[in-house]
Amino acid sequence: MLFLFALVSLVLPFAYAVQLNHIDYEGAVNALVNSLADDVSGNEGIVSHTGIYESLYQEDLSQFNFTINYLSGDNYGKVDSLLKLASQANDKDLVGDLVYLAHYASVGGYNEYMQLNDKSSFAKDLLSFCNNDATIFTKLSKSSSNQKLQDFFQKLISQESDTSSSNNLEKRYDGTYTCDDKHTAVKGSCVLLKNYLWGNPGTIPHGPRAVCYAGCCVSWSMDAPVVLGDLAPRVDTCIQTCPNDQFSCINHDVVIGNVYGEDVCVSGRTKFCH
Repeated sequence: MLFLFALVSLVLPFAYAVQLNHIDYEGAVNALVNSLADDVSGNEGIVSHTGIYESLYQEDLSQFNFTINYLSGDNYGKVDSLLKLASQANDKDLVGDLVYLAHYASVGGYNEYMQLNDKSSFAKDLLSFCNNDATIFTKLSKSSSNQKLQDFFQKLISQESDTSSSNNLEKRYDGTYTCDDKHTAVKGSCVLLKNYLWGNPGTIPHGPRAVCYAGCCVSWSMDAPVVLGDLAPRVDTCIQTCPNDQFSCINHDVVIGNVYGEDVCVSGRTKFCH
């Protein structure tokens, strides 16, 4: 049975004996940007956050405000810690830190998606949000507390936002399944998500509309009563249909629970495929 847990900070990086709730803000951000935090921590729980941060409105960056609402199958503790850090960044008016931390939480808290290089999924998301507006990356860089994060935002100023011209992932259509290159997940991670879901009797009666596990997420377009095990075949068909090692996949116009006309997405993020 799934429960909505109170938000608590749990241990993240074991390899370096770092607990984000036992070190200061600066040390926690430094551990994250240098990949010193464990990829997963904290088991299962529902993450729910309104995403309203006042400092983003003050900097005219409200496009980075979005609601977070999904079931984390294996990483609830880390995501909770990320959201607490994001709130601290908001209080400190560190907008660059805030965008990094909140986005980290929104994609399930998995390290691979959030690498600080211009080829990462995080970089592609930012370029899509910003539409080549260099002033946005300048704002983010100037309002970041960490030098590595500042440098990352600076490098994005000159990047092209048209990812379709730089990404060679094949688009393939197989029946009602569409494979694409937006917000991709690693196929091996999606196999682990499928295994987590397969035969899982857990239910989500009224939301959230996404489940993440091991760096891969499945989400659906409309509220519906969901048995987790029923999502496994949708994930598996995407795995079998999409040819590349990294992919996103939409299964169009299917039945989820008792709701007809659902679109089901398998990708590297919680906010559907678009």
